[in-house]
Amino acid sequence: AKSILKSAAETEKKAETDTNEAINQLKSRAIKAEAKNILSEKGFIGKKADRMLNLLNIADCLNEKGELDNAKVENELENIKADFPKLFHNSDENGGFKFGSDGETKNNKAIEKPVENKKRWNRFNN
Repeated sequence: AKSILKSAAETEKKAETDTNEAINQLKSRAIKAEAKNILSEKGFIGKKADRMLNLLNIADCLNEKGELDNAKVENELENIKADFPKLFHNSDENGGFKFGSDGETKNNKAIEKPVENKKRWNRFNN
């Protein structure tokens, strides 16, 4: 009888540790998802968000309750920005190489010609 009770207690402890481990993994995934959401709000999407999530020290971003703190995430992003400024440099800001460009940035709106009274049937009246 003692061996049966002992084995039952061991299986119960093992089930309890497995449950706690599963809960901790779910909490970790939820925290990472919330951090990824904050990163997407800051403009990091797709692969950039995954890479930035790997650079974040999530343990430093948690508050006393174990929840993600937005201010701490922003502070951590500022620290990463100081270490890796090129990650935050947007390729649209520097101009870069563009086909058919003379190197100057111009307003790409089409210049509208003033409408004159022209006869529609006259194809030479452009």
